[in-house]
Amino acid sequence: MPVQSTLMENGLRVVTETQPHQDTVAFSIGVGVGSRDEGKHEAGISHFVEHMLFRGSKNHPGAELETLFARMAATHNACTSREFTIYSAEALSSYAGECFGLLADMVQHPVFDPATLAIERKVILEEMRDYRDMPDEVVSEQAYRASFPKQALGRDIIGKTATLKKCTAEDLHAFVKKHYRPDNMVVTMAGNITHEQSVAWVAEHFHTKVAQVQKPAAVPSASSTFQPVKIKGKKPWLEQSYCHILYTLPNEEVAANPTALAVYDHVLTGTTISRLDQKVREQLGLVYGIHSEIERGREHCRLEISASTSPRNMKVLTKLVDEAVAELGKRGITQQELADMKNQACMQVAKLYQDPTEVADTHCETMLVSGRTASKEADLRAIDELTLEQVNQVARSVARHTPSISLLSRSGKSGWEKQ
Repeated sequence: MPVQSTLMENGLRVVTETQPHQDTVAFSIGVGVGSRDEGKHEAGISHFVEHMLFRGSKNHPGAELETLFARMAATHNACTSREFTIYSAEALSSYAGECFGLLADMVQHPVFDPATLAIERKVILEEMRDYRDMPDEVVSEQAYRASFPKQALGRDIIGKTATLKKCTAEDLHAFVKKHYRPDNMVVTMAGNITHEQSVAWVAEHFHTKVAQVQKPAAVPSASSTFQPVKIKGKKPWLEQSYCHILYTLPNEEVAANPTALAVYDHVLTGTTISRLDQKVREQLGLVYGIHSEIERGREHCRLEISASTSPRNMKVLTKLVDEAVAELGKRGITQQELADMKNQACMQVAKLYQDPTEVADTHCETMLVSGRTASKEADLRAIDELTLEQVNQVARSVARHTPSISLLSRSGKSGWEKQ
């Protein structure tokens, strides 16, 4: 069934994908605020708020909120990114209305009890220590800090210890009041539910009604300055060296056809027949795996390639990545690669739309970052209609840009010094 979208009078937008065959309903409430929207002395506050919202609301204080979710066997989660914050839940259809009411209540009426805040602060500090023991996380954050110096976009999403220790309940209330506004939020639902029911529940729990004039969604403008760098970090206990290669592509170069960028990404990595997988794993045995992902931002897309290898192989590995990107930019992909990676993209879409929570989250992210709705049918049609030249335009665009290369190793040395 088609994806439906309705603007409410208070500025909140409701998006529904009806899937009558499902036995559950999933909800996502997205807020257009992430770590990039924080002031220097607020670093980590978006993530802190996300944690605290599950600690109870005015109507369901303390552990009562978690107990009610559990009694319905409802799953729930949340995530904070650089661009947005999303709260999700999924419940059996018979409990859907009650479950959405809990999610809406915690987002609108949080209680930042000082005693609970102190406990949750300790939880986040432990989470921070966990991240410091994850080389792939460390090398990624190192790339962002160096590539976006003195900018909120470059700061660690989880924040800094010193900032978190100073954060008070009043700070959290002020942040929520500023950013958790209906006109800065999106509600998406997927599963065994109609759009009319979605709108009715939003109207009830957010005390609003359908806007008389339906306007297209607007995405806040944003700007940042990317500085391509080579940066090294040291962790003496590491066995392998880790690299994170970060490209930024202005939205005007890729936004017209995001499917082309997704297919290009498949050509690079992700399958046993992708170019980098074939070269660095299957032919040379340099890595156990090599991965890439696309982060969509308000002003640009970020293509991130990551891998780990023995220290002696790092110079060769980064060179091979550079050569693969350059070759694709110069000669483009083949007709066979286009056919193969269209199949991969179709499989990815098919799997995504089997999971109501994934569907709701995807609609939320897409609306917050681009102001558009997505659908299985539209995604599959875009893949089917994609041409070789459209993917090769993206390939040339990526090759024109100089990436940042972040390295983490036990010695702090990279092999670049000898180049």
